Amino acid sequence: MHLREIDAAGWLRATGAAVSGGFTAAVFSTRFTGSVTVVVLVGVATAVGLVVLVVAAWAGGGGYAAHRALRTWVRGGSEPGGVRRDRKLRFLRDIVDRTGWHLWLGAALAVVFGATAVADLVGDHDVGGALLTGSSAVLWAVLTVRGIVVDRPHRERAQLLYAELVMVERPTETPDA
Repeated sequence: MHLREIDAAGWLRATGAAVSGGFTAAVFSTRFTGSVTVVVLVGVATAVGLVVLVVAAWAGGGGYAAHRALRTWVRGGSEPGGVRRDRKLRFLRDIVDRTGWHLWLGAALAVVFGATAVADLVGDHDVGGALLTGSSAVLWAVLTVRGIVVDRPHRERAQLLYAELVMVERPTETPDA
């Protein structure tokens, strides 16, 4: 996979992962250090690491073009011909996970960061800390709502496509086996 293959929407997705993860790591690290330099380094290192992981995941899945074709397939398009079956299965399983327990995790993080922000305001009267943790709560809430609104409607189709692919391999077994 070449980096030129990634379009603006792909870089936006990678940047979104970097910003959300890096910001959360930076906010979390403020609990353990008072040094602004350390907090910034933790956030930047996490952000860079997440971009590398996203691009590596695309490369491991056949490239960004294959990822885009699979996304289109799940959203109602035709089955991508140049993508191996095992990559299709992994992609579909990831969609089901991302629209299932990942949404609960995002909601839990939003609640935890929100409660921490309220505790900062009430207990210590730490407005700066409350703003940081409160903004993390908002970020995770937005990501969770986005998952519910944008990705969740395609969960059922992803489950059906996954079951079809599994049945092709093992026609005598049930998809749940």
